Amino acid sequence: MKKYSLALSVLLILLVSCAPRVIRSNAGLINRLKNRGPLALSTQNPYLASNLLIAREMRNSPELAGFIKQRGAPPAIELEKSYFGPLIMHFYYPDSREHFILEDAEGAWIINGPLKLDPEKRVEVIKVVKKGTGTPALLKQQVSKNETSPLPTFNPQADKNDPFIKKLEEFDKQNNVSSK
Repeated sequence: MKKYSLALSVLLILLVSCAPRVIRSNAGLINRLKNRGPLALSTQNPYLASNLLIAREMRNSPELAGFIKQRGAPPAIELEKSYFGPLIMHFYYPDSREHFILEDAEGAWIINGPLKLDPEKRVEVIKVVKKGTGTPALLKQQVSKNETSPLPTFNPQADKNDPFIKKLEEFDKQNNVSSK
């Protein structure tokens, strides 16, 4: 019995060690976002999970950064990941009725498209995106790889309507604090 359990243990160790494994810096985000259906990118908050994932992947992939620079960030994405399969991202552009399929090939993105967006999927994407029209807010890419804390892009119009900023301004006025 011990002989069989030892042989089985060795076999399992070999199988696990030979399994394809890609160590990704975004593994936590991918695990939380995968297989959830379409996810909207925020037009105002670059720190939401879907926005962060795209910004980080752009930083790691010149292909993806170039694609988004050329085509624009999608209003919605979808991630598919099976245990042994590659990471697949769908970029949805419901206004033009197109989508792109991006496959992770060991760190490089293979981009396929534009493909016609199925009408049912388009309705699903539009429901997720809702009225969030505009360009998705993504963290700016860094010029130097040594920089680790990227600065977000801000929408000054949205800041004017932010209740927290209004309270700060009221406090400054009451206490004669100059904001400049």
